Amino acid sequence: MTELFVKFRSNNLGEANISFKIGDIGYTGGKTEYLGNGDFLITISPIMQNSSSIEIATVLIHEISHAYLGKRYFLFNASFRELYQKYINENGLGNYSHDIMNDYFVDRMARVLQEFNPSVFGVLDDYKLLSAQKLFEMNDDKKEELARLKKNAKEIDQTCNEN
Repeated sequence: MTELFVKFRSNNLGEANISFKIGDIGYTGGKTEYLGNGDFLITISPIMQNSSSIEIATVLIHEISHAYLGKRYFLFNASFRELYQKYINENGLGNYSHDIMNDYFVDRMARVLQEFNPSVFGVLDDYKLLSAQKLFEMNDDKKEELARLKKNAKEIDQTCNEN
């Protein structure tokens, strides 16, 4: 997560800035917008206040990844745009940033979440499932497994808060 934030620190390439706010964005955990001039705004929904800390971290990593891809697209050289367009054309993607994140970021995102709190889940695959939510359509078994993981994470948070 720190590495992603470093991409937006002062004097970064393209002078990209990232800001956060809490705001009503409907029934979604977060939303990333490119505001122009290298500025990105990540809005976190108030519905996240009922989520576990690992779920909140997941949404932050997901949205920062969107901002990172946006920064690469809007502020880097033409060759990246050409490569991005080729990826879209070859794969016929509707939501290309989610597809790229699913193809290349899930393992990294899962490891970041595991480092953030290694005691929430027993295996990396559980962190991967949490990281992959919203990136592709899950079958019913995966949805049930994800719901179970989220429930367990809330119980762990509650136990920690009681102690």
